[in-house]
Amino acid sequence: MNKKISVETKKLNRKIKKQLINKDKFKLVCNHIDNKLYLTKTFSSKAMLDKYVAFLKANRVDYVVTNARVCRSNHYRQKYLSQYPPKKKYFRCNYCSHIIKKDNMVVDHIIPIHKIQVSKFYNFLAFKLFKLSSVNSTKNLVACCKKCNAKKSDKGGYWILKGFINKNIITRTIKRLIILLLIVFLILYLMFVFDIKLSDLQYYCVTILSYFNKLIDKYTK
Repeated sequence: MNKKISVETKKLNRKIKKQLINKDKFKLVCNHIDNKLYLTKTFSSKAMLDKYVAFLKANRVDYVVTNARVCRSNHYRQKYLSQYPPKKKYFRCNYCSHIIKKDNMVVDHIIPIHKIQVSKFYNFLAFKLFKLSSVNSTKNLVACCKKCNAKKSDKGGYWILKGFINKNIITRTIKRLIILLLIVFLILYLMFVFDIKLSDLQYYCVTILSYFNKLIDKYTK
C-alpha cells in the first residue's frame, strides 16, 4: 500500500507534535516547494494508517494522505550521489554531455514526478514498463546541468527517451554507432550523387578544416 501522512508543523500544538516525533516516530522534513516543515510517516498497513487518520481527525489536525511511491523524497540527491559518486569531482550532464562541477549539478527525475501523478500513461511507463520501485528510484535519476534541467522541466516524450538512452552505457554506445553509420552513409551517398572521388573528398575535408581553423584563430585572438 505505502501511503504517507503529512502534517504541517505550524498547525500542531506542542503536545501532539511531541507525541508524533518522540512516540510515533514521525520524521521532520522540509518541503522544497513551499519551504514549510512537515511531519511525515509512511504506512504499509491500512489498519495503522486508519488509526492515525482517526487520531488526527479527533484532534482536529489538518493532514494529507498521499501515495509514497509518487512523492518527491527529500533525500533523492544523497541517494543518487551515494550510488553514482563523481569521477574526479566532476559529473557529465546526461542530456547535453557537458562536464559540470558537483555544485552546479542537478539530480533530475527522468520521468517527471508531476507526469506520474496526473497521467495514467506515465504511471504505467514508470511502474509497469520500467519497473521503478518509486519515482525516487536511482533508475529514474540522472545528473544534469541547470540549463538542461530548466529546459526539460516536467516535459516527457523525447526527454524521457533521451534520458534513459544516455543513462545506460550500452544504449548510449549503440546511439553513437548509429549516428556514425548515418554520417558514413551520407558521405557515400553524396560521393555517388555528385561523382566525387576519394582523393577529391580528402581535399574538400582538408579545405573545410583549414577554413574552420582560420575562423577559430580570428575570433580567439
